[in-house]
Amino acid sequence: MEDKGTYPNIRHQARFWNNWNTTAREGRRLDQPTERRSSFVLELCRSFSTGGPIIDIGCGTGWLCDRLSQVAPEVYGTDLAADVIARARDRHPHIRFSGGDFMALEFPLSHFEIAVCMETIAHVEDQGAFLEKITRILRPGGRLILTTQNPFVWLRSSILGPPGDGQIRKWPSKRKLVRLVADHLEIETITTLAPGGDKGILKIINGRWVNGSSRRLIGRENLDRLKEKVGIGQSIALIARCAT
Repeated sequence: MEDKGTYPNIRHQARFWNNWNTTAREGRRLDQPTERRSSFVLELCRSFSTGGPIIDIGCGTGWLCDRLSQVAPEVYGTDLAADVIARARDRHPHIRFSGGDFMALEFPLSHFEIAVCMETIAHVEDQGAFLEKITRILRPGGRLILTTQNPFVWLRSSILGPPGDGQIRKWPSKRKLVRLVADHLEIETITTLAPGGDKGILKIINGRWVNGSSRRLIGRENLDRLKEKVGIGQSIALIARCAT
């Protein structure tokens, strides 16, 4: 799903994300889909890392940055919600935080071994330019670990509400995401994470009868991983590598 209307200006967007992070993230326990994305990202970072710097783009309150600091000694976090970032500095003084528009901020070129971008690209106006900048700050052979909302699932979910005031909502399909990323990086893996949805075909697949029978046969975790592989996770997850 892509909103082709007029986008809110950057100050309007920043106000939304400051409010959202303050009410939905600070001091709150993470939900299961977010924890699933976190465990996926952390497992990959442990596999890819040789101790080089990691950047979390769209880091919000910095909770993932803190976890990433267990993988690499040098972790950067950046988010448009500058007020939230200011408080994150107090909680996590070992992280290098930058608040403001990622496209306007300066980062060392060819520096990062891993760039993490979790549920952020869908809220960016120029997604191609966004990916181009990520490519520039990755070192040769560096990895991008990106997750974003899966429109196939979210458009079949009863919990979906309208965009917030100041929120950009541009959900690339899996096909479009592949095209966007392939213009800049070598795609290694694409999958989905955290099964969801309760409308249309997903009402049947995720319904009590099918889920109950399948869980008894193969177990809940195996069933969830199977659903992710066939593309009905709430998030699309993509891993790509910077050319050497």
